[in-house]
This record gives sequence, structure tokens and C-alpha cells, in this order.
Amino acid sequence: FSPRTGTADALSIMTEWKQTRSFSGLRERLARIRAAEYVAETTAMLTQDYDPHAALYDALTATLTKLTDAGDDAALAEVVAYQRNLLVATGLLPRFDVCVLCESAGPLPYFSAFEGGMLCRACEAGQAEKRAVSAATLNVLRGGDAAREALGAFDILDYHLAHAAGREPTTAAALVPPQRRRSLH
Repeated sequence: FSPRTGTADALSIMTEWKQTRSFSGLRERLARIRAAEYVAETTAMLTQDYDPHAALYDALTATLTKLTDAGDDAALAEVVAYQRNLLVATGLLPRFDVCVLCESAGPLPYFSAFEGGMLCRACEAGQAEKRAVSAATLNVLRGGDAAREALGAFDILDYHLAHAAGREPTTAAALVPPQRRRSLH
């Protein structure tokens, strides 16, 4: 790029370009392209232009590479892994180890995006905004294998991303239709 002087929003002139990766396998299955669109959109929602995130860029390209060969179920598991990476890189990963209000270790059957993590039974009664979380989903949220409970983990992490960004990703409904999602409690 040849940077243009003036404001940061001014367009630059591209002087040379060489494509190094095409991720052509993404275009072979609809689930893959929808997963890639979601990953790109959520990255744009939670990062700023000119704000370097080398580790996040590496995670993004690794996710796109994995998605080029992923089956439909594996694609959602890759998205869940990327959601965690994105939340870690932006400092927005919720607490999944203890209740965010009383520090109790468990059981933790509810998640609150507003509070930033899990809620125990004693604390959840006072919270209007919460979602029920199964033990299997909580295991995935804590970093376990997403292959078994990718839908539940996606739902919670997408809900948290939407809360953090102030809007729902527009590509989320195409990736996981609302009728497949869990309801708000």
C-alpha cells in the first residue's frame, strides 16, 4: 500500500498485490462459507482498524484453513474454538470457572453476559438476564472438546459477543438458524 496523508479514514492506493492463500475449499460447502463469514464479521465487530492483533490474525487464518476441509458439524466446532480465541484476544472472555458474583465453584447452571460469566443457583435468582447452561456445554466453554456440544457453546459465546459488541452478528442466523438455538431464560 501507498499510504495517503491526511485522516486515517482516507483511502490508500494499492501498488502491488499477490494472493498467497485462497481458502478455495470454503466455497465447496455452504456451512463452510457461512462459518467463514461469521468468523470474519465477529472479528470486525470486536477489533479496530489499525489495531494490531498478530495472535488473533494467526488464529483467524488457522480457523479458515481448518474450515476449508471441515464437515458441517466440524465447521461449527471450529467457529466455537475461534470465538474463544477472539474473546481472549480482545480481553472479553467471560469467567467460566466460578460464579462471577460470589466466587462459588459450583454448580454453575446459568450464564449472564451482563455480569460476564457463570452464575450459581444462589446468585441467579436476582438476575433477570441469564441463560441456562448444561454441564456438557460448560465443559466446552471451559476449553473442552467442542465436537459434542458445539451448538450450546456457540449459542452462549455468540450471545456474549453480541452483548459485548452491542448488536447481533448478522451472519449468526445463517450459520445457526434461530429455531435451533436455545431460548433466553
